[in-house]
Amino acid sequence: MSFVTATVTELLYASTAAGLSQSSFTTEQQFNTSGTMGAVPQIPTNFWLPTASSVGKGIKILARGTVGTTSSAPTFTVSIRGGAINNVTTTPQLAVTPAITPAVSLTAAPWRMEVDIFLTAIGTGGGLNSTIRVYGEFILAGASSGGAASIFPVYATGTAATTSIQTDTTNYLSFNAACGTSNAANTFALNQLQVYGLN
Repeated sequence: MSFVTATVTELLYASTAAGLSQSSFTTEQQFNTSGTMGAVPQIPTNFWLPTASSVGKGIKILARGTVGTTSSAPTFTVSIRGGAINNVTTTPQLAVTPAITPAVSLTAAPWRMEVDIFLTAIGTGGGLNSTIRVYGEFILAGASSGGAASIFPVYATGTAATTSIQTDTTNYLSFNAACGTSNAANTFALNQLQVYGLN
């Protein structure tokens, strides 16, 4: 580490427990529930202070899990939400994948999602409607052992890289997923979740 900028990457959150494993579902579900992973990760109040020095400060979210599919694979949509209310699927969306179509007949195939969120502008009123820029990747294992993985983009909303966030309140982070077709073989599980402060 050069320490030129006198900043470090620090681990803000990591759970020692696995999250929810779900099958036969279609509606958006939270997978890092307090009942499975314990305390929910959060971006603390004024992590991004209402000063110019906060612009460019960011967090990294890293998640891993598994997915299973039937012989006619469904779609999955994976998202991260953040807001002042804990354990919900209705708070503002901070990051989302497109509708992901995995390979067919997968059994506990591993996936990995990495998202970087950086503040680009402080909003008025001490943090209300501040702007963040979001980029990431969702990487899903191939249909066979050693097969090529599929990589899907992650943005703030759809194909837009920026969205709003309120920085003068605690933002609890919910890791969510929805499935296009309900079937016992269509499974999604969150096994690991980490949050890092980047600078």
